[in-house]
Amino acid sequence: MRWSRVIVPAAALLAGACSTGPADPLTHGHELLRDANDVLDEGRVQRALYYVQEALPIFEQSSDKAGLAEAYRLYGLVALYGGLSANATIVLRDLETPLHPATEELDLADRYFLRALPLFEEAGDYFAASNVDFLLARDYAERGVPQQSCAYFDGAIALYDKGKAALPGAEPRTSKGFEGTARDGFVNMKKQAGCTTL
Repeated sequence: MRWSRVIVPAAALLAGACSTGPADPLTHGHELLRDANDVLDEGRVQRALYYVQEALPIFEQSSDKAGLAEAYRLYGLVALYGGLSANATIVLRDLETPLHPATEELDLADRYFLRALPLFEEAGDYFAASNVDFLLARDYAERGVPQQSCAYFDGAIALYDKGKAALPGAEPRTSKGFEGTARDGFVNMKKQAGCTTL
């Protein structure tokens, strides 16, 4: 009799110790998005796809617009890197090789970028929104549609400026190859794309 009273509480403690994952699904979703971003930075496209696919339903069922927007942005990047195409074979992308996505990959990526953009703006995350406009600008430059590309570069610069006005001391993280601020990078990439107005 005395042992049964000890065994039941011990079993309950063991069950609690063996449970996995954080209690808050949104915290877990944000951790998945951080992991996806980290492995994308390493070129691990399929691993990023796994994390984003795990996170996406969490944010689709929540009211966290910024989280959902980031999931869509990352999903778009996975698509851009070939991770969603019909015969996706990219497990590790060579980060030193310039990216030349197929039209199918650009279409998929843009679909998710366009879902992310208004959500970031609604959430007031103008730096993230400027990044999405920048990604769209690059995609349209890759497609050879300079007018659309230049318009998205203008959008990226305007949203960056809006973010700086809202958070004067803040500066978003920039990609490898950007010189100076994100805004400087947008302006330089816009010039490289052949846009005449700044």
